[in-house]
Amino acid sequence: EQHPPLLTLHRWSSGGMGRPTPRELRIAREQRMASMSPEEEFAQLNNALDSSVSTIVNSEKRALANPDLAPFASEFMGTFLLCLTIGLSAGLTKFAHLAIGSSLMVGVFMGGHISGAHYNPAVTLSIWLTGHQKHGMFGMGPGSCACFFVVAQMLGSLAAGMVSYFVTMDVGVKMGKPSVAPQASLFDALCIETLFTFFLALVVLNVACAKANEGKSFYGTAIGFMLFVATTVGGPVSGGAFNPAVGTGLPLWSGHWSAINDIWIYWLGPCVGATLASIWYSATVEM
Repeated sequence: EQHPPLLTLHRWSSGGMGRPTPRELRIAREQRMASMSPEEEFAQLNNALDSSVSTIVNSEKRALANPDLAPFASEFMGTFLLCLTIGLSAGLTKFAHLAIGSSLMVGVFMGGHISGAHYNPAVTLSIWLTGHQKHGMFGMGPGSCACFFVVAQMLGSLAAGMVSYFVTMDVGVKMGKPSVAPQASLFDALCIETLFTFFLALVVLNVACAKANEGKSFYGTAIGFMLFVATTVGGPVSGGAFNPAVGTGLPLWSGHWSAINDIWIYWLGPCVGATLASIWYSATVEM
């Protein structure tokens, strides 16, 4: 069978002699493959495979990536990490306060660029009150986005509480949870939760929201160490939640009624402290 030479096909494809037929294109490809060395043939096949794999992976990424969902997923995972650390550290390590502060620190670095890394309904409240709440997801305004941030945080705390409960029960150690000290009054616990959440929210607002600190990357360390200070000093009195999500998911899964009865303290105190922090920040920084 007489095959048309490659040069003739090239001229045909250039318009000089008309377009080649599919049969002629197939023959030309076979000629090119026959003239290649094994190394060149392998390289061509490898490039074709890489191109196909890249196309599939990129299409999957486009299908899975959802910028509207990402901030809520980030709040869920960050709160899960924080609550899981609290739930496990009480019975498994002597460095619980350091582990808790460190988990918040790394969580802030993990999700700060995605959601702002609140991981705390009280912090979300303070950021919303000062007008820095991330919004626009699914077309929602700041208030609606803040509410769904809290929903994601609560789901994260409940999921972490469940994991902590089953792990500590299986290992045979005490599950970590905030609980008011027996010798402390409810007023003492409420004051501690309010004061230290005030400082925690104030640190968040100043290092993560203030224009003077834009572009600086130290905010995760500052926030984590603030929680370390709060849990070390205030924990022995109030239980050291400073976070309504921490003060809800872990006590509920612990099954201890004394801790469950204290949940209202971990909502009222932190929310009051966060509100005061937003007022202070607005009066001193964003005057």
